[in-house]
Amino acid sequence: MGIRREFLGALPVSALALALDVGVLYALASGLHWHYQVAAAMGFVAGLALNYALSVRFVFRHRRVAARTREFAFFAAIGLGGLFINAALLALTVEALGQHYLTGKAVAAGGTFLFNFSLRRWLLFTPRPGDFHG
Repeated sequence: MGIRREFLGALPVSALALALDVGVLYALASGLHWHYQVAAAMGFVAGLALNYALSVRFVFRHRRVAARTREFAFFAAIGLGGLFINAALLALTVEALGQHYLTGKAVAAGGTFLFNFSLRRWLLFTPRPGDFHG
């Protein structure tokens, strides 16, 4: 599966994970009145777990890390980097630009998707050196 096909496959997977992420964010921030950054972090974690499960099942064919617990740990570590990008873009949009937190989440989602997809594919989901995949 080439990068274009994986990218296109990652879009609906990420959209589902984002829907869960935003649903948790909205429920916690609007329903339970949690601070939007805490609610965003909780939503991000829920979306991360769903994204991993769907990505390894439907998006990526090659897997560099044999141990699934290690693979998930690396997947989550990249997601943590994405969480920092998410939080920064969310804060910038809400605090500096005065936009609603859901508008900020939309901005943050785009930047986070590109970061996460690129690093995960490069580090986790490409053939191991020396693997024949012809």
